Amino acid sequence: LLEPLAGHEHVILAAQEFPEAGSAKFKALQAVMTRKDLVFVEVGDVGFIHSASLQVQDHKESPLGTSAAAVIAEINAKFSELPELDLQDDDRKRLETAFKKTIIINAEQNLRFINVHVKELQTPNATRFLARYLRALADDSRDNVVLSDTNIPNASLISFFEEGCKECGLQMLTRPGLITTRKQRSELHGQLPDKN
Repeated sequence: LLEPLAGHEHVILAAQEFPEAGSAKFKALQAVMTRKDLVFVEVGDVGFIHSASLQVQDHKESPLGTSAAAVIAEINAKFSELPELDLQDDDRKRLETAFKKTIIINAEQNLRFINVHVKELQTPNATRFLARYLRALADDSRDNVVLSDTNIPNASLISFFEEGCKECGLQMLTRPGLITTRKQRSELHGQLPDKN
C-alpha cells in the first residue's frame, strides 16, 4: 500500500486498524516504512504514518475525552447557536467508539492533522453530529486537516454530513462519495465476505 509514495517530500497518511506491535503485518509495514523513510505515531488502532522529515510537535489521543455524555455535552455547549441534535442510544454508542478512536497531531508550519475512525453511523442526526465533533477537534490558531474514514454508508447520509459541515464551518475537500479508503482484508481479521 505504501509503494506509490516514493519521491514525495512530505507525506502523511491516516491509519485505522493499525497492526499490533510485533505482529507479522506490523513487521512487514515497518520494513516498508524504514525503506521509505516513514515513521508512525499511533494510539490503540488509529494513528498516522508520515515522512520522517515532518516535524511533529505533539500528539494527543481522544482530546475531548471518551465519555459519550461528556463529549456530547461539550460539543452541544460549543455549538449552542445550532439546534441540539437528538441522538439515539445506538448513535451515542457508535460516537463513543469514535471518541475513543481519535488522534490529533500538531506539526510544523502550524498544521493540525485529525484522524477519527468512525463506525458506520445510521442516522441523519449522528452524521450531522460527527461534523460538529470534527470541527470541535480543530484548533482555530492552526490550519486543520481531517484525514478520516467516516464510513458514511449512503448518499442520503452523506448529504446530512455535508449540511453538518457547512453549518459549523468545515470545508470538505473531497467530493461526497469519493472512495478515500484502501483496505486489505484477510482471514486473520475475520473480515472476508461470507461466500454463502
